[in-house]
Order: sequence, then structure tokens, then C-alpha cells
Amino acid sequence: MERHRGQFESKTGFLKKIFFGISFSILGIGSIFLVMLLLKFLGFISSDSDNLTTENYVEVISKNSMNSNLNIVNGNLLTPLLVERVVGTESHKKVQEFIVNHFKNLQWEMETDTFEDETPLGKKTFTNYIFTKNPLSEKRIVLAAHYDSKYFENEIFIGATDSAVPCAILMDIAESLNSALDNKLKIIEAEEGKEGLKRSTTIQMIFFDGEEAFENWTSTDSIYGARHLADKWEKEPLNNQSTITKLQSINVFVLLDLLGTKNPTFNNYYKSSEKYFKSLSAIETMLLNKNLLKANSINNKNIFFYNNEAMTDTTKLFIDDDHKPFLRKNVPVLHIIPYPFPNIWHTVSDNADALDENTIKGEYDFNGGVGLKEIFISFIRICSGWGIFFIFN
Repeated sequence: MERHRGQFESKTGFLKKIFFGISFSILGIGSIFLVMLLLKFLGFISSDSDNLTTENYVEVISKNSMNSNLNIVNGNLLTPLLVERVVGTESHKKVQEFIVNHFKNLQWEMETDTFEDETPLGKKTFTNYIFTKNPLSEKRIVLAAHYDSKYFENEIFIGATDSAVPCAILMDIAESLNSALDNKLKIIEAEEGKEGLKRSTTIQMIFFDGEEAFENWTSTDSIYGARHLADKWEKEPLNNQSTITKLQSINVFVLLDLLGTKNPTFNNYYKSSEKYFKSLSAIETMLLNKNLLKANSINNKNIFFYNNEAMTDTTKLFIDDDHKPFLRKNVPVLHIIPYPFPNIWHTVSDNADALDENTIKGEYDFNGGVGLKEIFISFIRICSGWGIFFIFN
């Protein structure tokens, strides 16, 4: 990604909270926000469920979750990604295989987008990987990250925040939510048949290749995979029976990048995703008011989602990243990237030593003194806990 690719334009507006929230897990300070957004989309939470207490929520997910996948030293999903992942290298291929095998085991449908493109270092082969839980669905929540790492001629760049941690989070989400999604799909099919599956909302995950520039960031030397896939999906039908394109099936495109260091701050970048950002801000306020969020807040004021005003119009850009081609094709984008960037951005110091495990996994502290320290239930772990809770209880 690249900084300052556009100008800030402050816009004022108010939308009532649409979704219950977005999980803190991707943001590095807990595990509520994104998951609740996903659950709202997927129909796990009904309109009258908003009064469920946060304490009950955390109790449920603590019984249905394991958070060791994202350990820095020995995490089953994070540690294998903490390697150099330059396009075309042997380690890049191993990471591809690691991601593919994970989703094959979960039995998600896989689509590959392989192509060649010219780079300053010659012609390269790139592969985007797309995994979909329910391919019949015509409505998708897309969660995305890039899995390649930046090329340096004489240095090894790991890219722990950029973007090993975001990729591990997506994989953990899929693993955690898988059982709950399976159960939900069985119920929909039993009650509504194939048409119900078609009308339902599913989760789709994209692992982009070639996000990083090989030399200097330009319109042609950057985001190779995202540019190719957005152009392809703009014209490609969702399936043989559908009249909409794959691009039109996206309800919201959530891009994760530069996650894993201490004290991230996030902004509301785009008008098109303002309602989602407002949900984040509302949930943080609720947690702070209940003294459930351990954070260095002053007078219970939001510190992570503090800017509710959209900074730019839909088609303007503040930060260049994989969302850019989708944003310009009018796809609603929620860009989960800290600003300012971590100080280790695009340096060899962006490795495991730069990561903060408490930040990645999150931390809770209840009024009664019971602490569930370093709970990290990423998107899907929490979704799975809530899904099981609502379906079977």
C-alpha cells in the first residue's frame, strides 16, 4: 500500500447503527466488532437480539474458542506465514500451498485467478485465491488481504503486519466460523431449499497476490492481483444462472492491512462504508462505558474509532491498497488499516519482533474482576460461538 494518494475531505452525516458491531480481533484489541457485523449479515442475530449483554457474549465465545492459532511463536496459522513471500520464490509457493490446504480441509469452494503481467523485474506469474462458503449465494461479504511480501534486493523482508497477520486472521475466521456456517446452511436449505441458499448472504475470502511494488509504487507497478481480479469480475457473471456479475454480488469489501503492532488507530475513510464504521465506533463506546475494554481511554472517549466523519468521497483515495480497483468500480469498501502507519512499515523490522500478542489477541476485564486475558477469537471464532449459541440454545 502507499500513503497519501488523494486529499482529505471532511463530510458530516449520521446513520443509525445498522449492525451490532465489528470484531476487535482484526483491530488488535479484542474480539467483538467484526464478528457481530458478520453475524448480522449472515442472519445469526435477529433484530431483537441487540439487548444481549456483552458479558453473555464473551462467556459464550470463551467456551467455543481456541486462540492459539495466532500465537506469534507457535501459532498454527500465523507462524508459518512469518516468512519471506516475494512473488515467484519457493517460500511464496509454500505459503500458497498452506493457504489452499487450509481451505480445502474446511471444504470451502476455491477459485483461482492466475495470470502473467510485466513488472520492472520482468514477466511474473501471479495467483489470487478466492474461497467461498456458499457458492450459490448472490450476496457476499468479502474479507481480503494480500499474501505476498515486498521485494528488497539485498534484504529479507518478512512483512509480519504487511500482511502475514491479516492473512492469519482470515484463515482463523474461516476455521472458527465453519461449523456455525454449516449448521446455518443446513437450516436454510431444509426450510427454504436452494432458493433460500441463493438469497442468503455468505462469506468470501480473497488472498491477493502482487500487492507490493517491485520498485516504486505506480499505477502499473502495484496491486497486480487486485487490478486483474476487479477487471475480470466486472464482466464475469456470478454463475450460469445469475444475471449479476461477481462484482455486483459484493455487499461490502473489507480489506485488512498493516495489523499487529501496538496502539493502532483507524479512520472512517469512505462515505460508502460510513455505516459500518459507525457500528465500530458505537460498539467501542458501549465497551468503554461498561468498563469491559482494557484501553488507555481518557474519560471513556473512543481511541480506536474516533473519527466518524467520512474523509473522502467514494471514488477518491487517501491510501492506495488492494481496495482501490474495487472502490473505483463502486463497491462499498471498509478499509481496516491503521493511520498513521506503523513505524516499521516497509522496513526489515516488520517481522515477528514488531508484533504485540496482546494487541493481536485482545483483552477483556469484567466488572466482577474476572479477567479473560489475551482472548483472541478472530472473526470466525467469535462468529462460530455466536452462531452455535443462537442455533442450538
